Amino acid sequence: MEILPTTSWQDLATKADLQQMATQLKAELQTEFSGEFALIRSEMADLRGETANTRMEAATNLRMVLATQLGTFLALFGLIASRL
Repeated sequence: MEILPTTSWQDLATKADLQQMATQLKAELQTEFSGEFALIRSEMADLRGETANTRMEAATNLRMVLATQLGTFLALFGLIASRL
């Protein structure tokens, strides 16, 4: 006990003090994280939109490539058929 610093009973935290600190900390964390989560949700919504646009562009490009290849195939098939 001689190693412990000399303190009075008033220097010790009570259960009420700890509960008040926990309540304050919880409120601070909720405030801070709610803003961060809102930012993350916004960024996720932007990414969903960008992904949908990219997917539509890819589908359009694929249709164009397939149509071009089909046209080429049909032209070659017609050329071969006309020579038979």
